[in-house]
Amino acid sequence: MGLSASSCRFATKCRFFRKLLKKRPRKDVQLSDQGKKPMEKESIHRLLEHIELHGLQTEGIYRKPGSVKGMRELRQQLEKDPMAVCLEDYPIHCVTGLVSEWLRNLPEPLTTFSQYSGFLHAMEPPEKSEQLGRISQVLDMLPPASIDMLERLFFHLVRVASEEGHNRMSTHSLAIVFAPSILRPPNTTNPLDIMKDMSKITMCLELILNEQKRRYEELNEGEENEIMANCISLTPCRLYRAQGQNDLDTIPH
Repeated sequence: MGLSASSCRFATKCRFFRKLLKKRPRKDVQLSDQGKKPMEKESIHRLLEHIELHGLQTEGIYRKPGSVKGMRELRQQLEKDPMAVCLEDYPIHCVTGLVSEWLRNLPEPLTTFSQYSGFLHAMEPPEKSEQLGRISQVLDMLPPASIDMLERLFFHLVRVASEEGHNRMSTHSLAIVFAPSILRPPNTTNPLDIMKDMSKITMCLELILNEQKRRYEELNEGEENEIMANCISLTPCRLYRAQGQNDLDTIPH
């Protein structure tokens, strides 16, 4: 039986995506688990790439947990030799579970403890445009390595949300899952305050993802050449930040 048109288009995107990821510059960022051997940055990029090539349409992706045994085995294999692991041997929920675990166990979240209150204050204005402006100012204060990883991660989550019709994971659903890890408060924060602020940090992450998704979709508009459109659509958008303003910069490759 021949491949359907949608399958052919997806295969084309996969080929372009592999090429783009090989060309993307990757800056150093601490990717360590508490009490565990640090997971190399290449392992995280491999996990994200594998999910984008094989798991975007999986129902409940990032919401349904992977098996503890499978995740433990995969982690151990990645620690031994990241490039020798055959990710196809593991269920997709084990792969996504390892990404979520890594984010939870970072000694400091990618948004940093020092900027946690900044993201909270950014959600105080009633207008979304002003909220975005304040968020962009806070993002500008993050270390370059954190920004680089956040761009890659947000691009990944936008691609997940773009397949909501299949995987049933909207930007809102993803924000609920990832906000406690990406926008984690300092360890000294009062637990009652954490509960009170949970809705704010969830709305903050959802707003960022929605803005990134809007820009991701804009990059596909008006492209007559389907192959070029696929190539552009798989190039991560720069985060919406004050220095970037409203242009649609993409990561150089």
